[in-house]
Amino acid sequence: MNSAERFMPWSLRASPMAVSAALYSYRIYLDGIRFRARHGASEAERGLPQDFVVDLQVTLPIEQLPATDHRNRVYDYDALANLVVQEGTARSYKLLETLARRLIERVLQDSPALATKVRLRKFGPPTTASVDAVAIELSGSMPGVSPSDAASFDDHGAASTYTS
Repeated sequence: MNSAERFMPWSLRASPMAVSAALYSYRIYLDGIRFRARHGASEAERGLPQDFVVDLQVTLPIEQLPATDHRNRVYDYDALANLVVQEGTARSYKLLETLARRLIERVLQDSPALATKVRLRKFGPPTTASVDAVAIELSGSMPGVSPSDAASFDDHGAASTYTS
């Protein structure tokens, strides 16, 4: 593409399919991963299974992005969902914060993720006021990925680029 074509609307370019994008971020979002478990501060809360929902954001190295349209080349979303359910049901936690921290540790340990964000919701928490749900959100990254770099994944993507 010449410099004049660069600023033309795509519909006016000679060959729109010839444009190659410089990709800088690869994220997978899994919204609404559900499981039933026995988590809560009191014995009564842990006595009966309750519904929990996790929204997961995973930032992967841009090199993990498949270059071809083949399913076997993409990171397995189902593996991430199963990892969350497995960790969420493996044992009982008193604090949602502890469970969310453990989910982050497992995602970073068992996947090629550079950084991850977990939002964990619990419905009908035992409060004096009427509350539909409580949620906590934690973010974490691999050692060596600085907090400022991890934050940039949320807003600007990873520093490396990938051209398709």
